[in-house]
Formats: sequence, structure tokens, C-alpha cells
Amino acid sequence: MNKFFIVSFLSIGIILTSCGNSEEKENSSPAAGVKFDNEKDEMSYFYGTTRVENLKNAQFYGELNKEMLIKGFKESITIDSNTVKTMNAQISKLIGDKGQDFNSSFVDSGSFYLGKFDKYLLTVQLKEFGVKDFFNLKMVENGFSDAIYGKEEISKEKKTELLQVLNEKIGKINSEKLKFENEKDEMSYFYGTTRVENLKNAQFYGELNKEMLIKGFKEKIIIDSSVVKAINSNIVKMVGEQGRDFNVSFVDSGSFYIGKFHKYMLIVELKEFGLEDFFNLKMVENGFADAIKGKSGISEGKKTELREKLYEMMGKVYVEKQMKDGVAFLENNKKNPKVKVTATGLQYEVMKEGKGPKPNATSRVKVHYHGTTPQGEVFDSSVKRGEPATFGLNQVISGWTEGLQLMSVGSKYKFYVPQELAYGANPQPGSAIKPYMPLVFEVELLAIEK
Repeated sequence: MNKFFIVSFLSIGIILTSCGNSEEKENSSPAAGVKFDNEKDEMSYFYGTTRVENLKNAQFYGELNKEMLIKGFKESITIDSNTVKTMNAQISKLIGDKGQDFNSSFVDSGSFYLGKFDKYLLTVQLKEFGVKDFFNLKMVENGFSDAIYGKEEISKEKKTELLQVLNEKIGKINSEKLKFENEKDEMSYFYGTTRVENLKNAQFYGELNKEMLIKGFKEKIIIDSSVVKAINSNIVKMVGEQGRDFNVSFVDSGSFYIGKFHKYMLIVELKEFGLEDFFNLKMVENGFADAIKGKSGISEGKKTELREKLYEMMGKVYVEKQMKDGVAFLENNKKNPKVKVTATGLQYEVMKEGKGPKPNATSRVKVHYHGTTPQGEVFDSSVKRGEPATFGLNQVISGWTEGLQLMSVGSKYKFYVPQELAYGANPQPGSAIKPYMPLVFEVELLAIEK
């Protein structure tokens, strides 16, 4: 789909800003004089005016034929791929494949098909939202037409009032559709909607193919390096190595693989947090799809409630998993006959025994050390830096304070430090150390400095 259309029109939300183009008022009579038979007509008229607000921000808007825009918007619409193909071809003649090359020779036909394209999107959106019967399309067309001419003069206060009423009605309709059999399904659906929040902040989001995004997110995932490689290579084709060079030719495949990438990350995170069994993946996918389409009917108040519950639950499950994994690691480790255990639970293995003096709890020592997670990931190493470290034993984690007092100068020990003797719930942000993770250190005591 052409880049210009997507940027200009694929906005499902309603924007509250006032229409900026009002120079064409010579044919106008004030909209304050518009009379509505009922609330449905008033709301439909208002919704028609909001369709123009995004349109007026589009490139080349000032050069379009307004009469033909309106004529196109008033066309009867059939939703099928042939209609889209025809519109794309006609609009491309006006603005080029990348939406940057305006050709005034096609301004009349191009303007007509831009209007028709927005009517097409309107029709699709009303169907997706399930609010087709809520609007009077004739009044939507009238609102669109008046806004194009700058004739509508709905006050900002009235717009705010109508917008609130409209959002409440659409939210109510959507929430009535959302029926969850249990709390797990509701939380899963909500979690799916949250996956879209960051995605919408990404560069080029407005230019992506939303259907392909959803299709990619619904893919079955295998956690494997070859899968990651394939995902990355296909996304790079669309956005370039630095993520700055959008290539519309790869928008469909790129959108698909961005969706798949987000599903891949979801699966990895659920596994890492120990939450695979807590979520219903089908409902997560449904929440993701509805959020992409702007159809999620969860109220803001309910979102806040669910978000707090989600974070609390994830935190609790994650803590339990980390602590359980840490205990299992240490329990298995102490089966090694070379490993000794102190009264506090500190485990150590003598790799080399020195013959020098031993430090006390306040001594300043010079050491070489190599720290890893239980999985072997290095998070800190003076050995790698090629320079010993010097510090006071009253300035380090308690596992070190205790462990180094067991060592004589010249010794090299391997310590297995329980989380409660390490960083507990508060490791350094951004490090490989996770909350409640036991740590492994190889330490060589080089000297005691007075």
C-alpha cells in the first residue's frame, strides 16, 4: 500500500484538534445553524468532520480538488481487494509510489480517489468496531463536506463533549463484546493489548501493514537462533541496517516479521519469567490484534486495575521462580564433594591454598576475580580487565566479606554465593545479575593492604 495513504489516513482514533484550513468560506453558512433531528445525526456529522482533520495534515492537501475529494467520499463502497488496487493505482498517478511526486495532471482523479479511499477506510473501521449501525452515513458525509469547505464551526467545548460521548459509546459496545470465561483469559487479552503500546511508538509504525503485523504475531514460534536470523534479515530489508531507511517494497513481509519478532520476544519473556502456564496465548493474540485495529474495549479505569494486577502477579511469579531456581542450583552444587558449606549457606571450593595471612572483616585487600551467573554469563571480571581490584571487606557483599576471611594470601577459591549474601532483590540495573540470583566468583587473594 502506498506510503502516503498510510501516513495520511490509517488513523483509527479521533483527533481533537480544530480544523486548521478555513480559507474556503465563501460558500459557507455557519455550522452553528445546522439542526439535527437526533443525537445519532449530530454524532455522525461530528465524526465526518474528524475525518478531515488528519487529511488536512497530509502532504499536498492544499493542492487537491476539494469538490472531487467530497465526491469521492460520497461514493458507495464495496470492500474487496480490487477496489483497493484501483484506488492505489489512481492515487499513485497523482503523488507517485512514495507519495512525494505530485503530478497536477491527475489532480481531479487523484483527489476523487483520495476521498474514496478515506470512505473505504471509514467503512472498514465501522465494520471492525462493530458500530456500523451507530452512524448515519449521510450525516457523516455532510460533516466531511462541511469540514473540507471550512463551514463547520463546532466549538472546541462541543467537540470535547461529543468526543467523550462517542468514545464512551464505542467503548461500551466493544466492552459488551468482550466476554471472558475466567480471569486468566481477561488478563491474557489485556497483556496482548500492552504488547502494542511500545510498538506504536516505533518509527515507521504508521506505514506498516496492520494485517500482516497481526498475522506475524499469530505465528507459532520456535526459539532458535536460525529463527532470529530469518526475522532480523527480513526486517532489515524493510527498514535498513540502522532502522532509518524505510523501503515500501518490503512493507508486507517486513510487517509480518515485526509481528513475528514481537511474538518471539513474548515467548522468550514468558519462559524467562516462568509465566508460560499463566497466560492463554490465544487470548494474548486476540488482545494484540484488537489493539492494532483500535478495537480494544477495555476502559482506562479497567486498564489501570489490570495493569497493577499484572505487574503484581508477574513480580510475584518471577520472584518465586528466581528463588526456586537459585535454591535448586545451590542444592545441586553442594553435592560436589569438593564444595564446602558455611553456617550462612555460603559454598566454596578451594582451587589453590596459599600460605600467607588471612584478612579480617575490615581489611583492605587486593584481588583478582571473575564473576558469573549460575548459567556462566560473565558480569564482572578483573581478570578480563587485566588489572587487580582493591577494596575494603566492609565495602562489598556479605558473601565476599565472609568468604575472603577464609582465604590466606596466595589462595584461590571459588565461591557460590546465595542471593541473600549477594544482591538479593536489588542488583545493579542493566547487569546480567537478576533479582534473587545466586552468584559464582573465582577469587585470588593477592595481598592484604594496610
